Amino acid sequence: MINVPIDIETIPDQRPDALERIDVQPPGNYKKPESIDKWMAENAKSVATEKWHKTALSGLHGEICSISYAVEDREIQTLTRGYNENDDEATLLSMFWFSLNGELYKYLEREPSRDSVRWVGHNVIDFDLRFIKQRSFVTGVRPWFDLNEKEAFDTMREWAGWRNTVSLDNLCEALGIVPPEEYADIDIDGSQVCTLFQNKEYETIARYNALDVWNVREIYYRMKWA
Repeated sequence: MINVPIDIETIPDQRPDALERIDVQPPGNYKKPESIDKWMAENAKSVATEKWHKTALSGLHGEICSISYAVEDREIQTLTRGYNENDDEATLLSMFWFSLNGELYKYLEREPSRDSVRWVGHNVIDFDLRFIKQRSFVTGVRPWFDLNEKEAFDTMREWAGWRNTVSLDNLCEALGIVPPEEYADIDIDGSQVCTLFQNKEYETIARYNALDVWNVREIYYRMKWA
């Protein structure tokens, strides 16, 4: 099987009425109608916005805005929405599968099979692969390759086990993994992706996404003593 380090970036629910769909209720200790009205007037918008941001972590309504991957030690490939007006999620997923098939074809010098890939990533089993699978169901874009969790190599689970977690940044620091100069100026985290997308800073998202793939590939090599 061919190792494919992968990472996705996600954004909150992009439906026009997404905020209006979010149910906001005052704390249970608020009983009087005037107290409830006051709380809602002061807090409803901020609470709804906070809940909206959290939809980026759920495949129910959050969407993928960028996918970065590499085939073994080859050049990192990144596809990010926003550059074109009609770059919706379905288009992104379709382009990703087409791109990956082309890169695998060049690597193998023949047509790859559906089970050619071993996915490598940080929390890739519970987040990236599951999110891609869920959004594929939603958009109707069928994956070209198996999203096989059993064959995946998850750097977070390899380090922390099944019940604990470790961040990608902390793991890189512990292992002394320092990105190359081309990524040295990147100083953001996943919580900022939504704002970057709203501000049309697509290139920043793409480079951050690619950096995660670079990091996870280096961690994989270290864990495999490669």
